[in-house]
Amino acid sequence: MACIFKRKRKVKLTNGKNVTRESKCWYIEYRNKDGTTKRVRGYADKAATRQKAAQLERQAERCQAGLTDKYAEHKKRPLLEHLEDFRKSLTAGNSDTHVRITLARIKRIFDGCGFCYWSDIQANKIMDFLTNLKKRNGDTISNTTFNHYLTSIRMFCVWMVRERRSAESPVAYLKRLKTVEADRRPLDYDEVCRLLAVTEKAPFRFGMSGFARAVLYLTGIETGLRVRELQSLTAGSFDFDVATATVKPEFCKDGKKAVQLLKYKRVAQLRAFFADKLPNAKAFDMPSHYRTAKMLHADCQAANIPVVDDTGRKIVFHSLRHTLATELDRTGASLKEQMTIMRHSDKSNLTLGTYTHVRVYDIRRAIENLPDYPWPGTQATEVVATGTDGRAVLADNPLTRKWTGKRTGSAYSDSVSMSADGTQGGNTERLSASVVNIHNGLNIVDLETKKDSLSSSDNESKTNGPGRIRTFDQWIMSPLL
Repeated sequence: MACIFKRKRKVKLTNGKNVTRESKCWYIEYRNKDGTTKRVRGYADKAATRQKAAQLERQAERCQAGLTDKYAEHKKRPLLEHLEDFRKSLTAGNSDTHVRITLARIKRIFDGCGFCYWSDIQANKIMDFLTNLKKRNGDTISNTTFNHYLTSIRMFCVWMVRERRSAESPVAYLKRLKTVEADRRPLDYDEVCRLLAVTEKAPFRFGMSGFARAVLYLTGIETGLRVRELQSLTAGSFDFDVATATVKPEFCKDGKKAVQLLKYKRVAQLRAFFADKLPNAKAFDMPSHYRTAKMLHADCQAANIPVVDDTGRKIVFHSLRHTLATELDRTGASLKEQMTIMRHSDKSNLTLGTYTHVRVYDIRRAIENLPDYPWPGTQATEVVATGTDGRAVLADNPLTRKWTGKRTGSAYSDSVSMSADGTQGGNTERLSASVVNIHNGLNIVDLETKKDSLSSSDNESKTNGPGRIRTFDQWIMSPLL
C-alpha cells in the first residue's frame, strides 16, 4: 500500500539551537513492478500527492500482471539520449573513427526522417530516405554506402533490443543492396620492380617522398599488412634482432596482436631507413585510409602499370597483400604456412585449422623464399626478361652457362635436356644470350665439355620403370611428382 509523508530534517539555527523542519512537498513511498520499495517526490498539495500515489500503485500492479508495456519508460526518452548511451557502449573495442562515422550516419537518418522517439522509427521511412539519397544530383551515394547506412541503424536497433529497451527491432527485415566490386589483382614480379624503381625517383606527393613510398610498398608486399596496420607502425614496432614487425591488437582486423616476420636481408636496410626516427615516431607518414589507393594509382601510372587490366581486375592498396599471397603460393609454401603468414582462419576445416601445426622455421623458410625484390635505389642499370616466366633479371651474368639442379617452384626438377640425336646434355653449341634468374636460386656450371652418348644398357634401364612414361621417343622421361 502506497503511503505519503513529509521528509523531516534537523537544522541548526544561528543562535545554536537545533530545530526539526518538514519539507514543503509530500513524498510517496510504494512498491514498484519489481517488488522493491521506491520513493518519489510528490506535490505540495496533499490530495494531488495521494492521487499520484494511487496511480503509481495501480501502474505497478498492472505491470506485474502483464497488462502494461514494460518498455514505456524508454519510449518516452528522446532518441538522442539512447544514442548517447549507444556511443558509450560502442567505444569499447572500436576505433574513434568507426564510432564517429557510425553515429553520424544514424543521426543523419534520424534528422532526415524526423525521428524523435523510439516509436517514431519506421522501416519504410528509412528506405525512402536512403533511396532519395541515391537519386540526388549533388549528394548521391553508392550501393555500398547505402548498405553502410543501413548497417549502422540496424546496429543501433539491435542494441536497443539487447539492452531490454525494446521488444523488437523495427528494421530487422530490411535487406542490403547487392554490390558489384571490381576484382583486385596482384602485381607480378616485373610490375613490382618497375613500380619500386620509378617510385623511389618520383617527386614528393601525398605527404611522402618517393623513396619513402617505395619502402612502404615493399614492406606491404613482403609483410602483407593492411592499410590500418601499416599506419599504426612506429619505428619501435620493428625488432631488428629477430627480424619482426609487431602490430598492436587494436589495429588488427581480428583484434589479435600480429607479429610478422621480415626477410633477413631487409634488417640492415630498414634499420638505416629508420635511423633518424624516434621509437614512437610513425614509421610511414601515410595519408588517410581513403587516399592510399590514389597514391598507389599515381605511382602505377608513372610506372606505366595499368590500374585496371583487360579482365576488369583493379589495383588497390590491398593488392600489395594479394601480391604476397600469390608469391607464397608460387614459392611452394604449404596452405597452413600461407594461412599463418596471411593471418587467415578457416574455422570450417577442423583438421587443417586445429591439428596441423606450423613451426617458426617453416614460416621463416616461406618468408625467405619470397622473390628478391630490389631495395629502392639499388636497381640494375640494364634489365632483361627471361622469356619463360616474364620476370626481369640482371644482365651481367655469364652468357655461356647452364643451370642444373632443382629450380625453385619448378614442376620438372629432375628432367634432363636432350638433343635431337638423343644425346644427353644437349647440343655442343654454347647457349647464346642466355641469362640466369638470380631470384630463383639456380646453380650454374660452365658448359665446356660434351656429354657422351648413353650406352645400350643405360638406354634399356631408362626406357621403363617407376617414374617413366611410354612415348614414341624412349629418351623422354616423366618428371617425378
